[in-house]
Amino acid sequence: MAVESGTASFPNGFIYPYHVWDYLRPTFYCPMDLERVRRLGDGGKWVCGMSRYEDIFPPSPAGADHQGAQAKRQSNETKRIIYSFGVSDDSSFEAALLHRTNADIWG
Repeated sequence: MAVESGTASFPNGFIYPYHVWDYLRPTFYCPMDLERVRRLGDGGKWVCGMSRYEDIFPPSPAGADHQGAQAKRQSNETKRIIYSFGVSDDSSFEAALLHRTNADIWG
């Protein structure tokens, strides 16, 4: 049920932006560090081995020309892509990956 402001209202919509599972750690086995990247709710995701991704795809130095650095990286190295599935209207997870790694994000 939509109200005039365009947001969903109870009983058909969500009352709270967070759910109980946003505060719980996943139950899958992760042999590396397990980290929640970005916001609670739909935007953030649990990542197994985020520090390893940062080591493999180190971010570009601050102030570097993004287009030039990207072209140089692609010509000298294998192109690295991270796929992100389930992108809705909150892309904070993808923004964090762009900031913390030097990989292309497709979602």
